[in-house]
Amino acid sequence: PWSSLGEVYDFGYNSNYLFSPVDDDNIHNGVYHGAYIYKYFNGKTTHYAISRSIISPNSYAATYSTLEGAKAKIDEWNNT
Repeated sequence: PWSSLGEVYDFGYNSNYLFSPVDDDNIHNGVYHGAYIYKYFNGKTTHYAISRSIISPNSYAATYSTLEGAKAKIDEWNNT
């Protein structure tokens, strides 16, 4: 359950160009407190998508412009 997409599925292309698991700020392979944080680029802007499922990161719950915002939302999920 704590794997990155590329380790589980072979899409036939490098999916990291679409969604890359975050690997900084004490986050490894996108895993943060039971959820996943992926980053992607829209033009020159980095966005962060969060998902409870590694299987379908494109069905993300929300996107954030900062990593701190994404982490705060996951912390909010865990506190409710």
